[in-house]
Amino acid sequence: MLIPISVVSALVYMQISKVYPLQLEGEEGLAAPVAKMWAKMSLMFSGQKDMTPFAGEAMFIGGLAGVLFGLLDVFVSRRLQAAAKSGSKSLLRFVPHSFGLGIAMIIPIFYSVSFFVGALVLCIIMPKFFKTSEDTLMSIGSAGIVGEGVMGLIVAILLGFGVLGG
Repeated sequence: MLIPISVVSALVYMQISKVYPLQLEGEEGLAAPVAKMWAKMSLMFSGQKDMTPFAGEAMFIGGLAGVLFGLLDVFVSRRLQAAAKSGSKSLLRFVPHSFGLGIAMIIPIFYSVSFFVGALVLCIIMPKFFKTSEDTLMSIGSAGIVGEGVMGLIVAILLGFGVLGG
């Protein structure tokens, strides 16, 4: 399954790059902001681009914060399991998971806000009006994220083939 997906992805990339230039610098071009960020990091780590001032110190602080958030996750998880066994509710359930914090650090703010609003709708508003299980809510949330990505790909393909104006 991976090979056909790779072939289609390569063909789509080639077609789109003929119409829109793929660039790392500036706002022009087709590369996504997150892709630009990761590409610039790979250029710095490979030695093709100079690191910014204090990059080493920032990486150390970020690594330390990552370790602390990981330890916090373990602590919170154990406390929540103990609370669930005793049948009580803990305010620690509102502590954000380190995975969510990490994703929030690398994606633009409007995605984070969109995820938050979607979570409010799915977890607070929807259960009040519809009988839904947690699995159904997770499936709907996952489908929304995947659907957004697929729609972005469809729009890029239609732009590349000239079906949509650009």
